[in-house]
Amino acid sequence: MERVTLIIMVGVMIALIAVVFAVLGKGEYKPPPQEEQGYVAQEMLPL
Repeated sequence: MERVTLIIMVGVMIALIAVVFAVLGKGEYKPPPQEEQGYVAQEMLPL
């Protein structure tokens, strides 16, 4: 019985991840411009 429960939980988790990526993949998310993308990475580099 525990095996069936595990399979169901993993299936639900995969379905939720698929829904999240489907919503994000619709094109409403716009990545920041190229100048802003490198800013955080440069801030986190140790000097």
